[in-house]
Amino acid sequence: MAGEELNSLGGIIYCMKFEGYAPTAISLLAANLFTIAIAVTQGWGLLQLLWVYWFQSVIIGVFNYLRILNLKEFSTDNFAE
Repeated sequence: MAGEELNSLGGIIYCMKFEGYAPTAISLLAANLFTIAIAVTQGWGLLQLLWVYWFQSVIIGVFNYLRILNLKEFSTDNFAE
């Protein structure tokens, strides 16, 4: 029975494909899992963990702001109303 569960789990993991996902989404997921693992092993409180995620949001916001500033052309002509 345990062997069947292991094979089933291996099949599930094998079927999980990251095709079509942006590399930034995968790295963000990995960073979040890493942060949670560190928080659990180091015994962080909720406030410490929230500071990490707040800072992460600030960094993402800064990079998106820079992307907006570097847009060469922006138009909403093709959006449906």
